[in-house]
Amino acid sequence: MIINLQEEWLTDNGKYKCPHCGKTYTKKGISTHIWRTHGDGKSHNPNQGYENGSRIIWNRGLTKETHSSLIKAGETYSTRIKNGEIQPGFLGKKHSDKSKMKMSLSASQNNRGGRCK
Repeated sequence: MIINLQEEWLTDNGKYKCPHCGKTYTKKGISTHIWRTHGDGKSHNPNQGYENGSRIIWNRGLTKETHSSLIKAGETYSTRIKNGEIQPGFLGKKHSDKSKMKMSLSASQNNRGGRCK
């Protein structure tokens, strides 16, 4: 269900008034409010796909042996390597000692990342 904003919903303060219940929302929030509260969103389950507190990912268990798109992607990649179009991985490229020192200094100044001050 697509909800088109109506100009008559716009109020003086720049927010939109719900035509169903009269509550005001931002431009981005009004459509979601109408869909969830007054429309098809009532039956929407945001936890769909979760089992025992974790979501099942779409590509779980897919391998190049069992999934056609992965087979095709692998064949394309192999062909491009054989034709010399691309190099596999970072073949022969290494950081210089100077760049290693710069990265080490930056990591030290940033507390190795993962921590906020």
